[in-house]
Amino acid sequence: MSLPFKDESSDVVLRQFGVMFFPYHIKELSEIPRVLRPGGRFIFNRWGPLETNDFALVALETLIMKRPTCRACRRLRETVVISEQELGAANQKSLRV
Repeated sequence: MSLPFKDESSDVVLRQFGVMFFPYHIKELSEIPRVLRPGGRFIFNRWGPLETNDFALVALETLIMKRPTCRACRRLRETVVISEQELGAANQKSLRV
């Protein structure tokens, strides 16, 4: 995925609960430094592993039981958790987590 913005055109890139759905997250995250101006910020949030969130895990398991053919529900179980190492591999120049 290429972001439709010019090089060094943004002070901030903000992504709300979407990073974990990038199919090729290292490739797609590598676009962000390209569009950020020097000193720019990439701000995002993401879900952590379901195993650490009992409420979300119970809610999702209940939903899957009630709708066993729901592919989107099953996809939520497979959510990608992005590590600091993967952000580094995506060429994030200075990383603060």
